[in-house]
Amino acid sequence: MTWVFVLLLGVALGQSLNLPAEGRVGQALEFSGQQFPPGNYSLEIQGPSGVQQLNVQAQQGGFKSSFTPTVPGPYRLRVSINGRILEAQTQVLAATQPPQGPATPPEITPPVLSADGLAVGNWKLPLRGQWSPPKVLGTHAFIYQGPLVLEIDLTRPAVVAHYYPPAEVKALETDPEPAVQLANGLRLPLTQLGGRPYEGSWDSLAVIRDYREHLKAQGALALDPALNGPRPYWAYFATAPEEITPADLEATGKDLLARGHRPELRWGGSALMRWLTPWAAQVSTVRRQGLEASLAWSDFFLKYMPQFPGSRLLFAEQADWLEAQGRPDLAERYRVVLRQLEAWSVPFSAVTAKAWAWMALILYAILAVYLLLIYLPNQTRDLRGQGGWLLSWLRNPLLRLRHTVLAYASFGERLLFALLFVLAGGSLLLAGLASRVEQIYVQDAFSRGTLRSQAAQEALRALSTSSTPVVDALLGYSLKTDNPEQARRLLKNAPPWAFVLVNQGDPQDLKRAYQIAPGYAPAREALGLGGDFWTSIYREAGVLREGVPNPRLIWTALLQSSVQALQRDFLRTWTALPFWDREWVAWVSALLFLLILLYHVLGFLIPRPREAMAFPRWKQGVQLIFPGSPWYGQGWGVLILVGAALGAWAWYQGDVRGMYGLIAALVIHLLSWALRYARRSTV
Repeated sequence: MTWVFVLLLGVALGQSLNLPAEGRVGQALEFSGQQFPPGNYSLEIQGPSGVQQLNVQAQQGGFKSSFTPTVPGPYRLRVSINGRILEAQTQVLAATQPPQGPATPPEITPPVLSADGLAVGNWKLPLRGQWSPPKVLGTHAFIYQGPLVLEIDLTRPAVVAHYYPPAEVKALETDPEPAVQLANGLRLPLTQLGGRPYEGSWDSLAVIRDYREHLKAQGALALDPALNGPRPYWAYFATAPEEITPADLEATGKDLLARGHRPELRWGGSALMRWLTPWAAQVSTVRRQGLEASLAWSDFFLKYMPQFPGSRLLFAEQADWLEAQGRPDLAERYRVVLRQLEAWSVPFSAVTAKAWAWMALILYAILAVYLLLIYLPNQTRDLRGQGGWLLSWLRNPLLRLRHTVLAYASFGERLLFALLFVLAGGSLLLAGLASRVEQIYVQDAFSRGTLRSQAAQEALRALSTSSTPVVDALLGYSLKTDNPEQARRLLKNAPPWAFVLVNQGDPQDLKRAYQIAPGYAPAREALGLGGDFWTSIYREAGVLREGVPNPRLIWTALLQSSVQALQRDFLRTWTALPFWDREWVAWVSALLFLLILLYHVLGFLIPRPREAMAFPRWKQGVQLIFPGSPWYGQGWGVLILVGAALGAWAWYQGDVRGMYGLIAALVIHLLSWALRYARRSTV
């Protein structure tokens, strides 16, 4: 018997799935798997009559089993192993046909594509949209539109197979085998489409949805027996949620894991949410059907896509609903995941850094006004002979600089003034770097729940051109499946982060990973010390748990890369920050920052006049106005000022608690001011 060996993404492991090239209806077809790790595996058998599941057990490196086809036509076997999909196919002949030997080729009618469908003789498949002209290979024809390829048997006209390439198809070839040329440049045989994440436009999924809906509207579902066969996750996304069963949800989740998507990675983008929003809405829609129906939908997101936009609100609402249903145990599961998602989130955003910059700048301005007012009498007295406080800048600039306000300030006030300026400038710089990181972080390449896509690899390579070790760590993870040797080199030179050490896989590395992050689930699993919520999810899907960089780590790596670029070339990185409208604005701001910084340095070099503490009544009055000002020189007085400023801002934003905070800060200030000067007056 001639055997057909179909191997998909398993060459490096030597795993194979073997199936006879042909068989007959009513006779058992034997198949086998080789180089499989011991364990139970679920096979999908797709045939003209539908899909069936068959469980097999691998022992001593392989398994053997059989199934009996009942309908002639093409059959496909699929099995998932360690995140890879192996497929094999065979052709089953009718019971009256001889299984071997030459046969007279059947007469076929050439397919004809028209505006309203594909015709094969009297048989017509209704179609909508711009489909490709049919390409004939033997007795079968192929047509495609977007990310969907249909295979039609011309001998007994029917759609016998669907193919879902991981991007839009640009061309279809039939020599020497059916293959597609994709929009992202990949060329893939139709038998090797498994294991890859979807990289096409989310809008293109409308082709899959429209094809299904058009058949239903035309009452032509019987023309496509393969319509409900096994399909990848994006084909499920394009299916109306009302047609999705709990089994479909599990199939979608396991396919996500098999194609390199990980719960630790985020999803994003409005184009994706066009398809996911109806799915997320099902969580609350089906609650009237009972607890089990709602849990099927919410558990899908919890297990496989916990970081899609809006997931935290969904999980929080579901936890509250479960609590109201008398199931606090299930509610706690959702709250545990919410805490984990919070730990994975980015440490701060560009908006937060800008708020820090504004706060530091406001405090700096308040302190500048305070110093100007409190030492104004001293300056007026000392500069009277040089034209006064303002004209002295024109008559004797050097002497006027000698009597600048910082000359009269105490060392503590000078230090606080300089620190607030550095804090404002540093926060502004950090906001710029964070904005730059967010521009990269929200790219489509990093917003699809995986770093194993071609787009993610290209984006990371572009960021890694300067040999930044932190970005190389992400690139090493991304290339681990497609280029293990290069991934190993990159991970070896990467910082000793837990996910890097786990992916290296050496016993010593696993020990170090656990020591660095004792709670890191992949390290705990590798050492047999338990795991987390997703441990069983990976195991049930037959996917190996790897160290995966979560959003916080990816964001931190990109920020560190930007900081290193700043160290290598400050001016170029500064002028490239995203909040400069024009390059000259960046240059002027850098020059202004440098001049003010030099002014503060000069302030530490000017000796303080002996009579800087004169005019005590004036200074007491000024200090009464500025919260915490009597202790600015000691440093902690600024805390009262910060409390008052935060309270005032919160009150302005509509939070009544801000008013109480402002009042508390002012009361503390007035009491401390009164106690300080009352004590002095009694001495």
